Amino acid sequence: MGISPSSKAAAGKPNYDVIALKDSISSSTMTELIAPAVIRCDASALANATLLERVVLSPDIHYLGAKFCNNAKALREFQPMDMPELENLGSTAFGGCSSLKGDFSVAKILELSSNVFRASAITSLSAPLAETVTAGAFGSCSSLTNLYLPRLRNITGFSISDNTGVRTLT
Repeated sequence: MGISPSSKAAAGKPNYDVIALKDSISSSTMTELIAPAVIRCDASALANATLLERVVLSPDIHYLGAKFCNNAKALREFQPMDMPELENLGSTAFGGCSSLKGDFSVAKILELSSNVFRASAITSLSAPLAETVTAGAFGSCSSLTNLYLPRLRNITGFSISDNTGVRTLT
């Protein structure tokens, strides 16, 4: 895509005027991505963005590809946390985002893929339509205490029990 991001958005203003991130944005200086029109992020779009602390996308986001923010260890804030239109949440999308905290909701997701939130610091997840949770989805999520998965039918591998803090699974 060939976008050169500014290292910080000016006074909360968008630093991109696009609706999709199709290529990896690798920047050693970018700390924020404010792109309120973006509704699709392909695989590895922000992977290994080591200084990235804040991401703001459209509340209508519908696609986050595999390894979307993988290993963005400084990522503390992702908006929106409530993603009612999200239909794809790729494997390892937020894997290794060890500073990412919060309560997430993904209303349309049917499967929580492998390592999707592995080693993140999320505290809860609501996925009312999810029927499958695959290996490592929440591995090493010691801050994760609540999962709302009322349609859960299939659990593979150590998807929930691997070093999580889960106390409530409904």
